[in-house]
Amino acid sequence: SRENFPDKSYGNIVLPQGNYEAFRIIIGSGEGRNWWCVMFPPLCFVDESKAEVEYDKVEEEI
Repeated sequence: SRENFPDKSYGNIVLPQGNYEAFRIIIGSGEGRNWWCVMFPPLCFVDESKAEVEYDKVEEEI
């Protein structure tokens, strides 16, 4: 399916916001109460107004 994604940066690589072809996985009832971001934190989108991102740590993981 095609999904809309916000800007996403991985270290010094920036992927622009846009509508991209995506493989969407819905876990359980799809309400967002799962452990996906715990298992793969660099892939998750963070509301930067409510959280701090350790960019150095993300760069090391990539």
